[in-house]
Amino acid sequence: MNTRSAAHIKLTKQPAPNPIDGMRSMLEGFGPDVNKHDRADVVIQACIAQSYVTRSQIIDIAKQLGLNPAHVAIRLKAGTGRNPDGYMWHHDDEGQYSLHA
Repeated sequence: MNTRSAAHIKLTKQPAPNPIDGMRSMLEGFGPDVNKHDRADVVIQACIAQSYVTRSQIIDIAKQLGLNPAHVAIRLKAGTGRNPDGYMWHHDDEGQYSLHA
């Protein structure tokens, strides 16, 4: 009979990565050639993918990242629709956004 034990293993709690820091790094990596529309669209997609799914959450995070909140609101509305061929995301009756599969 094998009596191995994991009692000697010490676990350390690691802080959860901050998703906003990851998005900030992503934006910084784009360089100057990526336009403001594409930057807003990518931040919106990243927010939704990381479960920030309400309009206010998305706009707040975009603002923290230095994007113009009014512009992000415009892009959020423009990208919203049920047809995945013409829109990037959609929302349910409660206003929660999700990406098209």
